[in-house]
Amino acid sequence: MSQSELQNLLERDRELLDQLTGLLEKERISLEARNLSDLDGILQQKQSVLTHIEGNDQKRRQLLLQAGVPEDQTSIAQLSALIGRDSDARLHDLLDSIKQRLSTCRELSETNRIICLLYTSPSPRDRG
Repeated sequence: MSQSELQNLLERDRELLDQLTGLLEKERISLEARNLSDLDGILQQKQSVLTHIEGNDQKRRQLLLQAGVPEDQTSIAQLSALIGRDSDARLHDLLDSIKQRLSTCRELSETNRIICLLYTSPSPRDRG
């Protein structure tokens, strides 16, 4: 496995996660404003980015499998342990930044989910 190939895939992951973060923030703003026309475009962009993230994940996993890494050890979460602390510090920094971005995306996604629930749940006066 080429370290530069892996690093390129991870850098692309980071870029895609930055795009997703921006889209999730735009989605939140549109949800809060109930701006459905903007929301539709944002959701299409988000789907495209998610498709690219999934494709990149498959490429990374395939690269690791070809290098002899067991299939159950090819996730981002397990990659730090797999490459060891003796390897290039840039890879570890890159993985740490990806993990942070993943966490941010999860938090933003959860916030948006809650906003959707609040806006789609019937109000007390609608129930009575």
